[in-house]
Amino acid sequence: MAVLYGERPVTGLDYKPLMREYFYLVAPRGMYPEQMPPEEVSAAEVAQFDLLLPYRESFLRQTVERVCAEVGLRPRIVAEIHSQSTLSSAIAAGVGAAVLPMSIAKELPNLDELCIRRINAPSASQQMSLCISDNAALSDAAFAVYKILLEIIVKTWGPFEAQLGSVAIASGGPASPPDEPKDEP
Repeated sequence: MAVLYGERPVTGLDYKPLMREYFYLVAPRGMYPEQMPPEEVSAAEVAQFDLLLPYRESFLRQTVERVCAEVGLRPRIVAEIHSQSTLSSAIAAGVGAAVLPMSIAKELPNLDELCIRRINAPSASQQMSLCISDNAALSDAAFAVYKILLEIIVKTWGPFEAQLGSVAIASGGPASPPDEPKDEP
């Protein structure tokens, strides 16, 4: 089982949508004009920055390329960086800006020296889904982990409407555990 980006199911996996994760431009304050930038940036503005992005196959990189293409532009990618610590150092050194989900951006060590602005574009987000095999039953141990994962998701992000196998997470408060599926061991 895994939490993955994407809306296109992979053969053999059962995708259950959890939430949409929005992406933010993360840049050193020195890369912005003297006046403080607005809370959001447009796709055209993102394309004007020197960007530090992951490899071409990543969902994040594909999202940035799609966001820029929607306004007829290409992103200016100056480096492909896979390591969070290397990315953090490169941003701090002023090498470029990154596009990240807030969950990663807020963990950067030099957060107070950064401008973080949500990208205002229809495709500047990705669906996150819980994925399990659609053709193999979960073992007892895996099912226990599955239940714990569902509880953590509800506690962390609050209740959401999603059918997870025959588990429905809805209506209850953030700490309410899901019901046990009837069709799994």
